[in-house]
Amino acid sequence: MSAVVMGWNPVTAFGAGPGRTDYRAAALTVYRTGLFGTRWRVSRGQQLDPGTDVWLFAQGQHGRGLLGHGVVAAAPQPGPALPARLGLLAGIVFDLLLPPGEALPAEELELRVPEVNWNAVRSTGTGVPGTAEGALRAAWTAFLHTSPAPEYDPGVA
Repeated sequence: MSAVVMGWNPVTAFGAGPGRTDYRAAALTVYRTGLFGTRWRVSRGQQLDPGTDVWLFAQGQHGRGLLGHGVVAAAPQPGPALPARLGLLAGIVFDLLLPPGEALPAEELELRVPEVNWNAVRSTGTGVPGTAEGALRAAWTAFLHTSPAPEYDPGVA
């Protein structure tokens, strides 16, 4: 698999295990440094090789849409903070995390990338069919080119 969509509900912490944090802090780190690394819980049988594209999909009462992009940096493995029966932890490095509320809307994704069931994205990952990867990247790129650059208050830690 060369691309996966990870679902995330903004009312929960961001990431899993020792890298778990507040989303705003993670987004601010990306804004300031260009990268943010964390661990993410994935299904036990999921193949996520280093270099796999990771797309962050916000879901829940605060709206649904694509909020970020990253790559798998470390293949899934058991972690001390997560019993193996509950899944594995993959190392993810995000290179873009948009401010909450500024996501590429799910409705647009449904039109531009219909091969992905955007109503069934799992927090542990939903694979993107190889035939849909180009359309997903094109939708993301077009959205970023038509949206204002993300702004964060540099005074906020």
